Amino acid sequence: MKKFFSLIALCAMVLVSCQKEADSVSVDKNSWKVAYTGGEYTIGVTANGEFTAQADQDWVTVAVGDAKVDFTVAEYDGASSRTATITVTCGEAKATATVEQEAAPQYVSLGNPANCFLINDGGYYYFDATVIGNGQEGILTGAHTTSATIAPAAAKVVWDENELISDVKFKDGKIYFKLETRDGNAVIAATDAADNILWSWHIWSVEEVKDIDFGAYKIMDRNVGAIGSTAADEESAYGMYYQWGRKDPFSRTIGFGETGILIDSEAANHTIANSIAHPDTWFGAEHGDNANWLANAGDDQRNLWGSSNLNEDWLSSDYGHKTIYDPCPAGYVILSPKSVWDFTPENVDGGILINGQLFIPNASFIHAAGGGWWDPYADLWYASPAHWGDSNQQAFRVVPGDTHMNYGRCYGQPVRCMKLQ
Repeated sequence: MKKFFSLIALCAMVLVSCQKEADSVSVDKNSWKVAYTGGEYTIGVTANGEFTAQADQDWVTVAVGDAKVDFTVAEYDGASSRTATITVTCGEAKATATVEQEAAPQYVSLGNPANCFLINDGGYYYFDATVIGNGQEGILTGAHTTSATIAPAAAKVVWDENELISDVKFKDGKIYFKLETRDGNAVIAATDAADNILWSWHIWSVEEVKDIDFGAYKIMDRNVGAIGSTAADEESAYGMYYQWGRKDPFSRTIGFGETGILIDSEAANHTIANSIAHPDTWFGAEHGDNANWLANAGDDQRNLWGSSNLNEDWLSSDYGHKTIYDPCPAGYVILSPKSVWDFTPENVDGGILINGQLFIPNASFIHAAGGGWWDPYADLWYASPAHWGDSNQQAFRVVPGDTHMNYGRCYGQPVRCMKLQ
């Protein structure tokens, strides 16, 4: 009897030793959500033997490692999300991980080239960064360049009033960016490989801008860069400030200082080329009617904003031509003297009102030397500079009780745009 039980025990031992251990495999994460930009990821694997891995979509590539599977997801530009499955196999056992890649933002073109892009809503946008200003038709003889084409290598934000801009990138000659749904202004630049600015663009984000029918003209209801358009809007109606003939705006919100608007008072540096390379730098000059930010300015520089008349009869200046230095959005040019000269401005709270329609706020001006804002006048640059005798360093502005004031081009004042007919 004892021998019989020993035999049974021996048979049981043999049976256990002949049974094969069951295959098993598991992953540490079964579901992955990844950005449209793609990237590299790792799945942790627990298995009791050798294992393999395979993805069912070619936009996911896998590589098996020690207790892991590394996988790479390609960048995606589709308008809807997409899904792939990674299967890890150990013998007869399988485990899966699902990879869901989000839809890519669908970028909207900002359309025709200009130095200012007026945008009414948040979203994803792009523009051609190989074309400067309004393109070849805006080139001026003797004014820095004969070509409206550049070859950037990268893009960056120069300044931003309200954290409007993010996700800036340069690709295939275009600058792409995300704009938040809020009002404000920013400047984006295209750079070379050494981070030198080749050109820059003003992003003006505001819900709505209207055109006012003003006789034979259609004039914007607010200054360039302004959020508001009435006296009740106070400082938000002031908009951006410009040195006459420069394309780039200066923001009162950003202000002067080491982290804001810089000041360069060396006249030798005050060239068109340097103004393009340093859009955040004020070119300071001594106070005076002839104060000019542009060194060695000649008659050919008086057309930077496309005046139709550079002679003494400057009041006849009407629609000029849009130049690569014009700071208005596409389809607009800076106000001409003729458009408002025949109307008498009326003093109202916070500014002046022309013909009972066109409100111009007391936005003040930036002194020629820079550093701050002076005198609460309703300033506006015209496209046409004055040409009084030997003085061709002037430009005009609108002030309470009058329709012009002589000031040097180095001062900073707002601009108003009128629609090209």
